[in-house]
Amino acid sequence: MAENPNPNAAAVLQAAWAELITALDEAHATLSAPEIHPPVATDRNLAEGHRYLLGQLYRLIETELQQTPEFPYFQRHPWTICKYTIENPDNLYLYAPIDSEGTFRIEGRAFDHSQWLGVASSSDRLAPHYVIFEAHSVAPGDSGSLEELWDGSRVVTGVLASTDMEVEADGAFEILLAPERPEGYRGNFIATVRRDPGKPPIGATKLYVREIFGDWDREHSLDMQITRLGNEGRHPPLRTAAQTAAQLRDIGKKLKGNIRFWNAFYGFLLDPFEKAPQRGPFHLRRNEILKPRQAGLSTGGGQATNLFGGGLFDLAPDEALIAEVTLVEEPVYVGMHLTDYWGQSLDYANRLTSINQMQAHRDDDGRFRYVIAHRDPGVPNWLDTMEHPSGYITLRTTFPESPPDERQPTVSCRVVPFERIADALPEGTPRVSEADRRKQVAARQRHVARRYRQY
Repeated sequence: MAENPNPNAAAVLQAAWAELITALDEAHATLSAPEIHPPVATDRNLAEGHRYLLGQLYRLIETELQQTPEFPYFQRHPWTICKYTIENPDNLYLYAPIDSEGTFRIEGRAFDHSQWLGVASSSDRLAPHYVIFEAHSVAPGDSGSLEELWDGSRVVTGVLASTDMEVEADGAFEILLAPERPEGYRGNFIATVRRDPGKPPIGATKLYVREIFGDWDREHSLDMQITRLGNEGRHPPLRTAAQTAAQLRDIGKKLKGNIRFWNAFYGFLLDPFEKAPQRGPFHLRRNEILKPRQAGLSTGGGQATNLFGGGLFDLAPDEALIAEVTLVEEPVYVGMHLTDYWGQSLDYANRLTSINQMQAHRDDDGRFRYVIAHRDPGVPNWLDTMEHPSGYITLRTTFPESPPDERQPTVSCRVVPFERIADALPEGTPRVSEADRRKQVAARQRHVARRYRQY
């Protein structure tokens, strides 16, 4: 069949392309915009900032050019190529576009999921330690303005965690997403519309999934697909110049918005460079970790079942920071992670920049003691700064039901001379050899290669 030519196609696309390049230049300029307190312009910070910008572009090209709520699929973001939002190195993050008028079905299968039921297993193929699905109204950061934290546009309409999921004995499961639970339906369900008394309903446009890994040797990701019911066997319409032009503009707009939003979020809300005229409750302190608290949409978001403790390390070459975590109630998950000032997790495949409770040594008194240092101190729970003089620390603890304030985790920190690290730890703390470290890193490399394999 002969194609109907559009004499305006080239002009339409040329105009959109010009807007994309302008937005890319504006996003690049934001990396150093002084009004939003960017990281200090060192060689390394600038190099990482440009990587950060291109990672965001990579993500948005797929999100805007490939994804539709009519024919959604699970896309990885963030991940090793696109790091942002102080993401958790223990997570496989997945995203799929949805809309609140449709009905969607997730079909999946997990390996041995005994741990979701609180039962230990000796299997060498386990499901992720914990999984949570969340339906959101908008993607954080797209607006480019911190006002989205407080203007009511960001809403979570529904949540489902693995601890509450119905799963068949062979690991198969289904999840239905719809504006309301169908009459008589008793299976796994996520609402895509939030209805609050006296307010107009708000619909979800995004589905986010977090698969959290504890045992990096034995845990494997879920096998899942998402389908919009009624579109099975159908196909998308043929592409047009107008469609691609609109997507090019969206890529540029959202790239510029995200770079500005997250730089401002760190610069103002976390205030790592202490430029705010008055210190606020979320401003981070150097060589301290704030008391873990429930994060919400007004604080940048985050996993609905997490308590977050944020802080900063700021260490001289001959110093170390010891962070001591006390747990009254046992969480489902505990993780300590390091991040650069762009909100990118440090290299967790090839370096020991993150530790979860299944990888960590726990002292006889039940506490976790982490040692943040620029070089290997030869003790357990070392977090490698990769020679960053300073950066973010994040403590995450997952509780399906948040404990009362007096039973929540606490954390204390102190700086010690590097040569006195052993003296600051409990007597009998094990030693870790160079060969042991190489084994730890090799295990991480195997897991990350499997988690993000391209085939």
